[in-house]
Amino acid sequence: MAVIRWQGQLVPDNDFLDVANWLGGVVPVVNDDVVYDGEGAYAQQDCTVNCDPAFGLNSATVGPGYSGALGNAAAGTKFAPDSIDTFIYNGSGDLYLDSIVTDGRFRAEGSAGTIELDGFITDLVIFKATATLIAGCNVTRTFLHYLTTTSSDASLTVTAGAILGDVTIYGGFLTNAVNIGNLTVEGGQVTHTAGDINLLYETGGTVLYEADAATSTLAQAVIRGGLFDATNDPLPKVIDSMTLWRPGTADLRNKMNNITITNPVINHGGTLRTDEGSTITIA
Repeated sequence: MAVIRWQGQLVPDNDFLDVANWLGGVVPVVNDDVVYDGEGAYAQQDCTVNCDPAFGLNSATVGPGYSGALGNAAAGTKFAPDSIDTFIYNGSGDLYLDSIVTDGRFRAEGSAGTIELDGFITDLVIFKATATLIAGCNVTRTFLHYLTTTSSDASLTVTAGAILGDVTIYGGFLTNAVNIGNLTVEGGQVTHTAGDINLLYETGGTVLYEADAATSTLAQAVIRGGLFDATNDPLPKVIDSMTLWRPGTADLRNKMNNITITNPVINHGGTLRTDEGSTITIA
């Protein structure tokens, strides 16, 4: 296990497997720690060729000084070692990742580039970046945090065909179109357009619930704070059960009166807004 730093070269070939691109003239091997820190005359060069080595890395770290790209969308190449135990991304270039991130976390802490994720990730942690999970990406646990601005630092879009387990939101924006196990919202904004949710536990922030009842069900909603908003579209919606606490608000006025809560709402002093003539009942 060794620490190997990307340095690039005078005539760039962007090749992960070229010894000239690595400080000390040594190509990374299995269980090494690779570092892209941008320190050196050519160290900003992209790494986009042969960047899918058939072995696993202990870690990959991309520092804030690196503005090159890992992977190339136009060429159809991805940064895709067989596995990476810990991936820390703080660069400002583009990242196209397709790997198994196992015993560590993926931390995107300030990237200004495009981050597109595929593969299997145990813990996805985003502090300040904009990322997309594409179809086929499988994430066990997702966390959206923030560095300085609760509302805008982190943004994650989950496209149809991706797989999510549990999700916790402390800030930023989540736009989601797939099933979620347990969704915990303490801040930020979630726009849920499709997919089942087993449990929504909201203590702050805003949840825009836009999922059509024809394909999606919210099994249990516990609203202890923030806003649960189902007013943004006229699609019918089904929620099996809802418990509402002060100062939480559930706004179910979608002007079509077609939101169904299967069991009576248990309200502990929260604000419940419904359409005139609504059949939603209070326990």
